[in-house]
Amino acid sequence: MKENREVVQIALEKQTSNKRVAPAKVAVRIKTDLQDIFVYNGASQYLVQTVLKELMPHVS
Repeated sequence: MKENREVVQIALEKQTSNKRVAPAKVAVRIKTDLQDIFVYNGASQYLVQTVLKELMPHVS
C-alpha cells in the first residue's frame, strides 16, 4: 500500500489578548559555587527532577 503525502500550507493569525499575564514567581532558588538555579511556580515536575538529578553529582 502506497501513501501519498501532501504539503499543506497553513497560516497562524495573530490573536490579540487583553489579559494581563502575572509575572512568574520564584518557588525555589538553588545556589552553588558553579550554578545559580531558579525554579518558578508552574514549572514541569519532569524538568525540575531532571535538573536536580543533574545537579546532585556536582554538589558536595
